[in-house]
Amino acid sequence: MKIGDKVAVINDDLEGKIIQIMPKEIRFVSRDGFEYVYKKNQLIVIQKSLEETLKNKHFIPKDLVSKKRKRNKQTGTPVFDLHIERIQAKHQHLSNGQKLTMQIDEAERIIHKMKIKHQKRFILIHGLGQGVLK
Repeated sequence: MKIGDKVAVINDDLEGKIIQIMPKEIRFVSRDGFEYVYKKNQLIVIQKSLEETLKNKHFIPKDLVSKKRKRNKQTGTPVFDLHIERIQAKHQHLSNGQKLTMQIDEAERIIHKMKIKHQKRFILIHGLGQGVLK
């Protein structure tokens, strides 16, 4: 770990950039601008590839969904699936909070896209897990 590295707290949905390294502790600043101090063994460095994957939140593997969006057979209404497997192929390393954030971001992106297209009806498929996605 070095100053400037991005770290995440193990077993918590908190991450930030290292600003100070002490003998047994690390001080980092979160995205919200708050400073936190944790022991070194409570933090992990976020690898560049993981960070890039998280930035590309809307990556959908070709084998999971077709290029065309699905439509409800009865009404012709567009259908979008917000289950994490459909949004991010490799999601096992993500915390529940990160998964929920990705699902909410995807829902907002779809809603915005439908507004632009003046689509009055569409279906968002979601589920109830450890977090509540509405």
